[in-house]
Amino acid sequence: MMYPSEAEFGFGSPDDAEAWNRVQHCVNGGTDMPILVNRGLGREKPNDLGQQTSHATDETGMREAYAMWKRMMIDGN
Repeated sequence: MMYPSEAEFGFGSPDDAEAWNRVQHCVNGGTDMPILVNRGLGREKPNDLGQQTSHATDETGMREAYAMWKRMMIDGN
């Protein structure tokens, strides 16, 4: 017997279904809908290696991922 939380995609929860519904809604939002990754902006500090660090809930990693994607698109690599 398969329970609602044990779908073919693996274990899930009602929260996962809600998140998926919101993703689907936003995907249809249009090209003018901004992607906000500003949580923690301004709280970042460089560590000993010069890398930006911040609180675990900040979106520093997402900002860097988008920045790297942009660099790769511009460089053609």
